Amino acid sequence: MDTIDSQLARHLSLACRILADAGHDNFTMGHVTVRKPGADCMHMNAHDLGLGEIEPANVLLVDFNGKVLAGAGRKHSEYPIHAEIYKLYPHINCVVHTHPFYSIIVGATDGHIKAISHEGSLFAEIPLFKKTSLLIRSPESGRSVADGLKGHRAMLMQNHGIVTVGESIEEATVYAVLLERAAKMQVSAAMAGAVEESSAHEAAGKQGQVFYPANIKGFWEFLARNLPPAI
Repeated sequence: MDTIDSQLARHLSLACRILADAGHDNFTMGHVTVRKPGADCMHMNAHDLGLGEIEPANVLLVDFNGKVLAGAGRKHSEYPIHAEIYKLYPHINCVVHTHPFYSIIVGATDGHIKAISHEGSLFAEIPLFKKTSLLIRSPESGRSVADGLKGHRAMLMQNHGIVTVGESIEEATVYAVLLERAAKMQVSAAMAGAVEESSAHEAAGKQGQVFYPANIKGFWEFLARNLPPAI
C-alpha cells in the first residue's frame, strides 16, 4: 500500500518554510519533492498553498506519471520536472523548483552566476535552460529540463525560475537558498560597477573549503533554527 512517510513529510514541510523565508515564496507557486532512494514515487507539497504555509498534512505522494497515490489536495502540474530528473539521475532524491526574484533577474539578463562570493563560486558553472519559459507539464518537456541540468547541482531557467537538486532534501534546499543569495549579490554588485570574479581555480577550491557535506548539514540546521514561529 502506498503511504506517505511521516518523516519525509515533516522534512519537506520544513524545507518549504525555509525556502519561503529565504525569498522563494511566490503566491502558491513553487514545489519541492523528495523520495526514498530508488523509489518511483515522490512526496510533493500540495497545490493551492504557499511554500510558507505547508505543513506535513499538505504533502502528497505522487508517482512519476502524475497519479496522486496518497494525501489530500492537488498536485502541481509541473511534476514532470521532478519525475524526469529522478529517472535520469538515480542518485538524486530531492528536487526544488521555485521562482526566486533575483535568480530570475540573472537568468533573464546575464544568464550566468559569477564567482563574486562563496555562493557564486558554487554555481559559477551551472547551465541556463532556454528551450522554453512555459510551464513544464509534459514528460517530454520535463526530460528537456533533466537533460539541460547536465549533472549539475542547479540550473537557471530563463524567464521562469530555478531548479536545484541533491542527494538529500537538506542538500537541495540549502543549494536553493545559496543560489538566490548569489543572485542577489550579483544583481546588487552590478548596480555598483564592474565586478571581479574569483579565478576558476579558486572558485573550485571554495567548493571544497566551504560547501562540504557537514557544512551543508550545518547550514540546514541553522536555517531551521532561525525560522520565524509558524502563525
